[in-house]
Amino acid sequence: MYKIIFTGNVGKDAEVREIKGYKVINFTVAIKVSKELTQWTECAIWRKLDQSVGIADYLKKGTKVLIEGEPSVEIYNEKAYLKTKVGNVELLGTAPAQNQTEDVPF
Repeated sequence: MYKIIFTGNVGKDAEVREIKGYKVINFTVAIKVSKELTQWTECAIWRKLDQSVGIADYLKKGTKVLIEGEPSVEIYNEKAYLKTKVGNVELLGTAPAQNQTEDVPF
């Protein structure tokens, strides 16, 4: 198993869907690689139906996060896309338009 750890900013608000008896939280993260290069990754947090998906309320566009998970690459139309199955997410800040001080429910 490969493991990846990175920080970045959420690119769009998280979406929660139900797939085959699981809940999945999908969101994208922009990772600043250098001054000229930003790498995007599609992130997914998988939960059982009885597990909380409350973190999705805090994964808003612009929020700085630290992600730990399993990377994979998907090829589509001869272009590679980085995907991450998230094992752990840590909120490092709030989105620019938010002023929330609540604890994150996990």
